[in-house]
Amino acid sequence: MAYASQIANISGGIMFADGGIVETQSVQAEMKSFGVQNVSVLNNGVSGGYNSAVKDNIKEILGLGIDNAKYQIISSAGLVSIKLKDKLTQNSGTDTDTDSLTDWNEVNTDFIFRLKNNSGKATVEFTDLPTLKDCIDYYTRTQNLTYVENGLNKFYENNSSSVQNALKAPVLPINSDPTNIDSDRDTFLDSLNNNLDKTKYNDIIADPYPLSSDELHANTVDRIRSMHPLVRERMLLIALEAQKITPKYIIGVVQGFRSIEEQNELYKQGRYGDTRPQVTWVQGGYSYHNYGLAMDLGVFEKGDGGKYVYIQDSAIAVPVLINIGKIHTKYSGVEWGGNWIESPDYPHYEISFGNKASELLEFTNAGKVDKDGYVIVD
Repeated sequence: MAYASQIANISGGIMFADGGIVETQSVQAEMKSFGVQNVSVLNNGVSGGYNSAVKDNIKEILGLGIDNAKYQIISSAGLVSIKLKDKLTQNSGTDTDTDSLTDWNEVNTDFIFRLKNNSGKATVEFTDLPTLKDCIDYYTRTQNLTYVENGLNKFYENNSSSVQNALKAPVLPINSDPTNIDSDRDTFLDSLNNNLDKTKYNDIIADPYPLSSDELHANTVDRIRSMHPLVRERMLLIALEAQKITPKYIIGVVQGFRSIEEQNELYKQGRYGDTRPQVTWVQGGYSYHNYGLAMDLGVFEKGDGGKYVYIQDSAIAVPVLINIGKIHTKYSGVEWGGNWIESPDYPHYEISFGNKASELLEFTNAGKVDKDGYVIVD
């Protein structure tokens, strides 16, 4: 009895349960309560178990309905049913997943009411819900956004033979999953404004893309976490957006904080008889990396063990890094090495707070550091 509502709409209300034609006034009412329209009464003499069968099958495809606060959503796991603590009401303050975001705010109510020309409503009724096709059209075409990318892929993979029917199913469009603190299961929390145990999650920023898993290269978040606390958020946002606009490759932070000792060792590369190519122009203390104020992005191939694409392979790495570099202007105080005229450094981003590296070295030598050893910048 899958897709009972679609069959009912198409057939004018004829339903089959256990081999019998079921169409009574009570079944008709039940179906209409779930948003099934144009249901005609062909036989008013069948009741009892058949009614229950039709009702159960409608629930299977449409969920329990507004009275029970159960809905279908596309999550990172595909098309799934969720159960909220209460009906969707604007001022109720209900927060099913206790992440400090109300259920109302985690649902795209603007889209729901705009689609049905019901702007200003304070409750979401079952008949207000758009179809899955409405959601896909809105998010991926009209708005040029992704609607739970992983979930849509899984949905299409698991429902290839019945996609057309499923596209007609009413679903609850979401901004983030109101039943999960990490909607896309990528370890970036939907909100940091809560008292939840964050040991299993990345606690630098709230997820800027809660409906699509943010696949960054291994160690990226740890490298950003090692950086100066005043720049972590902006650097992570750059890395996440870099990945978002570069779906063909994996983007990762290959260098964040670098100690003065490590800087001196790196400076030896390509000098003093070392035949390797030079990778830095300054000695220890004169790089913003030494103060956790700079990061370098790297490009990695998808699959095949995530092979690193060296910057020397200009046919791939340089064009990718140049394209990424354009986004730095969105973030205040960020300087991109690709803009340097004499020796452009396409992977490099830094935030100096108006200080020369030599000045930061003086601050450090004078003990002007915080409790964690990061230089105090003016």
